[in-house]
Amino acid sequence: MEKLMATNAGTRFLQKLGEVHEEVNAASTAQLKNHAGALESIGRCLGVLYNISTCANGCRGGDHTLQYLSGRAFNLGYTSYALIRMGYYDEALNQVRSMGELANLQSLFFCNLKYFEDWKSASKKERLNRFSPAAVRKLIEDEGGVLIMDSSTYSHLCELSTHVTPDTVPNLHSDDKRPRVGGFQQPDGLKMAVEVLETTLFCVATGFAKFLGDESEFEHLTELVEKGSET
Repeated sequence: MEKLMATNAGTRFLQKLGEVHEEVNAASTAQLKNHAGALESIGRCLGVLYNISTCANGCRGGDHTLQYLSGRAFNLGYTSYALIRMGYYDEALNQVRSMGELANLQSLFFCNLKYFEDWKSASKKERLNRFSPAAVRKLIEDEGGVLIMDSSTYSHLCELSTHVTPDTVPNLHSDDKRPRVGGFQQPDGLKMAVEVLETTLFCVATGFAKFLGDESEFEHLTELVEKGSET
């Protein structure tokens, strides 16, 4: 992209960024056709989360805590997808990392519902200490539960897309080993981000469907993944 800041107003620079993002989005649309199965899964999972969070299939009453968490998962998931289309793969993975925290917390609640009640009633200090990402992973392991995002994956995503280190480089996902500033289509980055997003979204969406007793949505999602694995 041409250098603009020295001679153009800030609004013109933002307009130019928008034009670049439209170009990257168009290029991503073409590449995403190679990941049709993953896109179907991502879209279906987002649809389930949206329906749960908005009570689209009927309101179950209660405090709506699970519905609000489902809404957070939807926002994280769709934002990640939008960032992938714009060529911001590190930033997309940062959203997935946050979703992984939610997925592990959800998995802990499956181990024993008392954790759900304890989490809801905990003070901020208690919640930060007892239900931090590392503490939740430890509790899941102690309970013999399913760890959706393990410490290795979580740490890798933190280093890659969240925490700043002396080795930080932005969006390095191409064979030329050049970091990218701004939106830039990189096939390897797109493929990796789509796969991680699909897996994490599936775990979260099926979890909420199961929690709320929506067996039809749960079965549909599992069937969708089984069909995808056969192709």
